[in-house]
Amino acid sequence: MTKKFLIFTLCLFILGTFISACGGGGKTTPPNSACGGGGKTTPPNSPFFPIPTPTPAKYPLELSKTEFTVNIGETDNITVTLNGEDITQTATYTVDQEAIANVEAGLITGISVGIATVTVHAENAEADKTFTVNVIDPSLPSLEINPTEVDLIIGEQGEVTVTFEGKDVTENVTYTVDDKSIANVEKGNIKAKYKGGTANVTVSLEGANSAFFKVNVTDDSNKEVTLNNEVLEQLGYQKVENGDNYDIKKIEDGTIVTNLEIPATFQDNENKKCKIIAKKCKIIAIGNRAFDTCTSLQSITIPDSATHIGYFAFTYCTSLQSVTIPDSVTYIGDLAFEDCHSLQSITIPDSVTHIGYWAFRNCSSLESVTIGSGLTAIGQIFYNCSNLKNVTISDNVKMEQK
Repeated sequence: MTKKFLIFTLCLFILGTFISACGGGGKTTPPNSACGGGGKTTPPNSPFFPIPTPTPAKYPLELSKTEFTVNIGETDNITVTLNGEDITQTATYTVDQEAIANVEAGLITGISVGIATVTVHAENAEADKTFTVNVIDPSLPSLEINPTEVDLIIGEQGEVTVTFEGKDVTENVTYTVDDKSIANVEKGNIKAKYKGGTANVTVSLEGANSAFFKVNVTDDSNKEVTLNNEVLEQLGYQKVENGDNYDIKKIEDGTIVTNLEIPATFQDNENKKCKIIAKKCKIIAIGNRAFDTCTSLQSITIPDSATHIGYFAFTYCTSLQSVTIPDSVTYIGDLAFEDCHSLQSITIPDSVTHIGYWAFRNCSSLESVTIGSGLTAIGQIFYNCSNLKNVTISDNVKMEQK
């Protein structure tokens, strides 16, 4: 009995040791061991590792139409597809004006006169899509809009004309814009705001069926250019040699230009500086040496889109008498107006925070200078301006001796 008990106890001990060596417990079993671990780690208290759920693919929504006109009490249908599959019945439809129209499973029902925007949502769609429903009363006359689509660039203005039974009612109707960060409309005048995109504008008048038009606004902020010889040619001007100096002439008729007003934007017909989708380029700087030694110039107006005037930009423009620097300019480079011997006065706006070294050196006729409050210190920017008599300067500007 005692011998059997001892054998039984020994067997239990061996079995327990084996289980301890091969059990989960977070231990690593050596490769080719009797436990069959193969060097793999068994996670504690877990029969398996969780398998990550793959991210579902996204597809674009497709709508059969984006504009519908239905009579009050009548219906129409839209078809919605996703990756080639008809999901009209399962898509979600949200109507911004539920009193005007209702949409369920693709069935559109007109309820009352007006225009509603419907947003379509579906799982696995890249983005929601929208369409408009114009509900009309057949017994009422309708508003007419010209044009029905307006294309603008941020900051531009446009206009539409609204007629009712042959009469111009542009200033009498109500304009409702669905996204005022894109555009604003008052009395037919359209102003493209600060964001690109498409704004839907509803036009309404008591006793008439509503109408709508679209304003497509292009954000051209990345089509910014610096004025140089190439841009000057696109503006219709060209530098021509005059001894050691240059004159500026009009390309169209060859006449010499004495007074030059630089536009803030220009049409890039040759697509040299702007991509094809851009309608205009915006001049943000007067380039380095852009007009140096152009002795024919007598006056120049810098556009209010420009923030920088480069170094030597107007050096040795000996006939230059007048320069208009707008509030947009913050930087004037070194020697920008050096040797402008005919320049008699200059106003530096408050926006300017930096004027480069010797910016107005040798401006021998310069008599009057007004310096705005944007500067905190100035050095020898008026070196050898022998006739300078009147300097108006803000109290916060410190004159540095260099």
